Amino acid sequence: MLVRDYVVNGKVYLVKREFPLSGQGHPYAREAAQDATAAARIGKYDVVADALYKNQAGWAIDGKVWQTVASVLTASDQAKVQALSREPGVVAEVQQDYDAGMAGAIQSTPTIVISYKGKKYPFSGVPNYDLFKRFLDDLLSK
Repeated sequence: MLVRDYVVNGKVYLVKREFPLSGQGHPYAREAAQDATAAARIGKYDVVADALYKNQAGWAIDGKVWQTVASVLTASDQAKVQALSREPGVVAEVQQDYDAGMAGAIQSTPTIVISYKGKKYPFSGVPNYDLFKRFLDDLLSK
């Protein structure tokens, strides 16, 4: 809905970043982030990111990240993503996103950060859309 109500009509820009949590409980997050970033390079980010998000409870425990990613890609796209996910550029991009998140004091995912006129407004978790919409409308009316 955010894309439909704000991005498509040019009211806001949407920038997606990876923030693979580290430590206990997240041993496969970096792999998932690299696969999603690689998928973005072939125009498949949304489908892969959605599958990873929806199936996180499984792959976060059993480590079957690739099976989740592969389930939403053609065989040709699977080969491309596998090759790209280990490329130094993809690895560096994920690290750069992670470093930016750390510098921005991000502590959980998902987090939405609204930047407007030099101020930043972080929202952790998935906000109630009606409240979020009111916030954006108010902010944009200033």
